[in-house]
Amino acid sequence: MNRQTAELIRLIEAVNQQLPRISTELLLGTSATKQQYEVGALVIELGELLHHHADDQKSGVIPAASGERTNVPLFQGRLPDHEPNGGHAELS
Repeated sequence: MNRQTAELIRLIEAVNQQLPRISTELLLGTSATKQQYEVGALVIELGELLHHHADDQKSGVIPAASGERTNVPLFQGRLPDHEPNGGHAELS
């Protein structure tokens, strides 16, 4: 595994550790803004690195996944519209 892929996996694991807690705290209204900024920065960094990784695979800088199918959209059709409250039930 190359260094870029290892860093990508490290970031995916870091985001996976943070998401359950922050999603619960956001639902409960207990998430501190500092935490939101920190998790948001991780998610942005992950997205940027994932795009760079895909670009590098597409251009041959790093090997593509074996058996990869190209030009297959991840989402078929439209993504669901966002509901006014983010699709979550209101907490009482």
